[in-house]
Amino acid sequence: MSKEHARRQSPKLLERERELEAIEVALAGARAGEGRLLYIEAHAGIGKSGLLAAAREQASTTGMDVLAGRGSVLERDHSFGVATQLLEPPLARATEAAREDLLGGAAALARPLFENHAIAAAAPEDQLFSLLHGLYWLTSNLAERRPLLIAADDGHWTDRSSLRFFLYLAQRLRDLPVALLTAARPAEPGASEDLLRQLKSHEATEVLGPRALTRHGVEGVVKARMPRPEAPFVDACAEVTDGNPYLLNELLADAEDRGTEPTAASAELLGQLAPDSVLQAALVRLTRLPSGASAVARAVAVLGEEAGATHAADLAGLDRDEAGAAADALVAAELLRPGEPLAFVHPLLHSAIYADTPASERARAHAAAARMLERDGAAWETVAAHLLGCNPSADAWTVEQLRGAAKRSLAQGAPESAVRYLTRALEEPPPPESRPDVLVELGQAESLAGKAGAIVRLEQALELIDDPRRRADILRDLGWTLQKTGDLRGAVEAFDRGLAELGKVTGTTTGGDAALQVEVASLQNAHLGAAMLEPGYAERAHQQLAGLAEKPAAELSPGERGLVSVAAMHLLFRGEDHERVIALCERAWGAGQLLEEEGSNSPTIYHVFGLLSWADALEASEPVIEATLEAARREGSITTMAICLYGRAWPRYWRGDLAGAMTDAQAAVDAWSGEYSMYLPVAAYWLALSLLERDEVDAAAHAIDFPDAEERWGQTNMYGALLAAQGRVASARGDHGEAVRRHEAAGNSVIGSVVANPAVIPWRSYLSEARLAAGDRDGAREAAEEEVRRARKFGAARPIGIGLRAAGLAEGGARGLELLAEAVEVLRSSPSALELARALIDAGAAVRRDGRPGDAREPLREGLDMAQRLGAVVLERQASDELLASGVRPRRRQASGVDALTPSERRVAEMAAEGMTNREIAQSLFVTVNAVRFHLRNTYVKLEVSSREELGVALGHA
Repeated sequence: MSKEHARRQSPKLLERERELEAIEVALAGARAGEGRLLYIEAHAGIGKSGLLAAAREQASTTGMDVLAGRGSVLERDHSFGVATQLLEPPLARATEAAREDLLGGAAALARPLFENHAIAAAAPEDQLFSLLHGLYWLTSNLAERRPLLIAADDGHWTDRSSLRFFLYLAQRLRDLPVALLTAARPAEPGASEDLLRQLKSHEATEVLGPRALTRHGVEGVVKARMPRPEAPFVDACAEVTDGNPYLLNELLADAEDRGTEPTAASAELLGQLAPDSVLQAALVRLTRLPSGASAVARAVAVLGEEAGATHAADLAGLDRDEAGAAADALVAAELLRPGEPLAFVHPLLHSAIYADTPASERARAHAAAARMLERDGAAWETVAAHLLGCNPSADAWTVEQLRGAAKRSLAQGAPESAVRYLTRALEEPPPPESRPDVLVELGQAESLAGKAGAIVRLEQALELIDDPRRRADILRDLGWTLQKTGDLRGAVEAFDRGLAELGKVTGTTTGGDAALQVEVASLQNAHLGAAMLEPGYAERAHQQLAGLAEKPAAELSPGERGLVSVAAMHLLFRGEDHERVIALCERAWGAGQLLEEEGSNSPTIYHVFGLLSWADALEASEPVIEATLEAARREGSITTMAICLYGRAWPRYWRGDLAGAMTDAQAAVDAWSGEYSMYLPVAAYWLALSLLERDEVDAAAHAIDFPDAEERWGQTNMYGALLAAQGRVASARGDHGEAVRRHEAAGNSVIGSVVANPAVIPWRSYLSEARLAAGDRDGAREAAEEEVRRARKFGAARPIGIGLRAAGLAEGGARGLELLAEAVEVLRSSPSALELARALIDAGAAVRRDGRPGDAREPLREGLDMAQRLGAVVLERQASDELLASGVRPRRRQASGVDALTPSERRVAEMAAEGMTNREIAQSLFVTVNAVRFHLRNTYVKLEVSSREELGVALGHA
């Protein structure tokens, strides 16, 4: 650094005491193992970068590792661009053994971002989730070695994938020794405002808003650069720059270059300037520099942050010596930072020089940069970013580069970036023979990004394509897109059109074309899946599915297994015979053949174990879940693991394993709290129900608190579960009127989704209890009677027992006692221990109220024993109160040993006893290794054991 440049550096941060204190607290918290997130928001030039620099310096001096990165205009379409900036350097510095350890376990999911591996073929949302999970575990592995500071500047220019990573990390930050600091401008054009808003408003976030300097602060800056300034000069500096530190330093630098003295006479000259002209003054300084400096500055502005000196020289049209001298002059003038790579001292200056370059010149420079960088093996996203800045020229090479960039973006779960690349490719325009492909790829990307334009693109592609099989593929994409937008009728019609196209091929094909058969079965599966949810097509879909029910399982193709599961789902939703549903599911599963043929990431498998659980066949559903979960762990499919944990929460809840149900449901909620949120409402439903059984009402309310729930899920069959959970919370709080309203809304949502079966959500039973509590016995009776009628039609024990219990409470009197007794007997044939305990306690309470306390004691004691064993706190209290009222003192609940374990401790202990390592447990439960260690330490103390072997014995005895 030159002496002149050193003299011009700003003094220490002024008037930033509050922000610096918050940074100090955050870093101290991270060193103590409690992660913190600071979001610094301020307009350009206020000093966000200075605060991040202060944080980096303090973290380094206190033994923390520092990971630093920043967004840029040129690279904001690079998927995971800032994330790789942050995490690639420590991997590059690590030894081979250390690198393998850092990328071990679940962190291996992020390898493709750092080792240029091919991304595994997967649904983009699954790939995105896997990459996010891998980056999280890489961060966790780094933090195990030393506490981390992650400092991410210019969040307003940060790519969406990296912002999603920050959100994913924020959700899990509390137990990590990590401080995450990010800085952004408010309301910056082109910024990902939705994701920035989520990050800013996250419960883990502390927002800092540094303000402009006061007059006193301005005086401090002026005095540090210009001795003995006169008051009018300081006043003029404050007025011209409005206290913006960067503009103030630019103003002072220009004054020094002009030889201006800090006097009252000079103040009048400064007063004629405006903030915009302060930046213009920097451009004027540029013109005073030696020949070639302007060309290098413009080359760096086009190349973006961290420009290489060689590339800048080539783009500027200078030889290496000329470019080096020009760069030195730019550093001395405080336009570039010292050293390499070449970068401007502030983003405002970068923007000003870029904007001052004529648009046609910029476009030509971007085109030249793209060719130059591609020739030198630059990353695909860097080349594509420059192509976005070029003018269209019907260049086939440009189209292919952009298509390749879009393909890579989709593989990394970043469809928004793919949309931008392909939109630009379409504007080029592509050669006529490539145009249909570009339209299809753009339509698929827009569909994944949730953009309505996908429908138009796919229809345009259909007009240009004659091949029936290609048309069928496009119509399948069109159908899925229409279904995602809620247009079920349009989706059914699109799938129908696709089947008609394949019909043209099958009519002319001789012999067995296995691939064609799979295509037909896949389209049939999609068509019938949409049709059974659309009232106008549901009956026809049912008729089409009927023939598959009798086909032997061994003769079913993979595509037909999917159709059989759809047939079973249709029967279950309609509330048809549960044994028939079970038989169809067992046909589809084929004793595990389905898992062998399709792998763990198969929607058909999800259908099978979900339908078996709803049909009360838990002994059949649980082995399917466990086999799929084990396969997902082997395959590294994080999404499938989360779906299996969510699916396992249902049978655990019904069996009364509330600790296990809570842990599994919480793991799914944690996994889906980012972008992949299709099943989030129902996972939250099971979490809330489990928490309510343990009398954790506030926690249950928090679990289902989604302010944008109706907007996100209102048109799906997931929304009814969320409304039903909200109704249960309202009942627990004694707000019975609100409970009635929520359950009625849940019913409308469920009915609107063509789900008639109370086995899915027993909302009428919930409604009956809420109405009864609100004083509407007739309404309670009506809802319960309809629930029983529908449950008897389906035939599974659990929904019948639940309905009978609600009907008995609503009916009252002798008939009510009969119904409650019947509920108990029916539930004895079900694996749903929790519902049996509930029915026993309600039946005993009703007998006591009928004046027969002696007869009430036996069911109450049995119900109390079950509630204590299950950890059902609300039922335990109810049974104890009833026994006291019957004249018997209830047995106290065991408060030590296994019963003293929290749900999280119990689940961690079970997995440890099964032989899983701490890291494997943490990765399976979506928690940190430190959290697992903490739970195990507590468990060892409570169970008075000292090893995993003793732990297994203690749990086995329990």
